[in-house]
Amino acid sequence: MERAYPILRIDDYEEAKSYYIEFLGFKIDFEWRHAEDFPVYMGVSRGGLALHLSEHLGEPAGRPGAVQLQVENVLDIYEELKSKKSDMTEEPIDQAWGSTELKLKDPFENQLTFTSPTPK
Repeated sequence: MERAYPILRIDDYEEAKSYYIEFLGFKIDFEWRHAEDFPVYMGVSRGGLALHLSEHLGEPAGRPGAVQLQVENVLDIYEELKSKKSDMTEEPIDQAWGSTELKLKDPFENQLTFTSPTPK
């Protein structure tokens, strides 16, 4: 099996942990720094989903990333997140091409789209 790991830019380690671990329910798979005060490069996962998050500056600098995360049931993810953040304004959207999507932006302006087939 082959796998790709999208790398999303983060600006603040603690804020990234709060959003990805505490809110979205990912777990930290690894963290790596050249030295104690250097930027972090880390892997997070939730079930079969995996992302890499980096504080390292890269090109194009300042541009947010985007990733589409295919899940078993986006409505379950939505209910879970809504229970953690009752003022969440994002809602799932049924798309014409047969998928239901929940689009979120992380604190660093990266676009996260959770998607699953629309229930019939």
